[in-house]
Amino acid sequence: MNIGVILIGMGAFAAIPMFRLEGTEHMDAACHQKWFHARGMLFPGTIFALIPALLVGWLVTVIH
Repeated sequence: MNIGVILIGMGAFAAIPMFRLEGTEHMDAACHQKWFHARGMLFPGTIFALIPALLVGWLVTVIH
């Protein structure tokens, strides 16, 4: 599990209102749900990270 999601997402942003972005006040209930942050890490976070990782891996293989 991504430690940044745990520390920043579940810790600081959910607990301290001054760290929240303007316009996201309506998401207060969702910020306190742990599954909300885990879902954000798994999808789209991992999916979006997987695409560039595969492309770079393919480029390294082609260049060598």
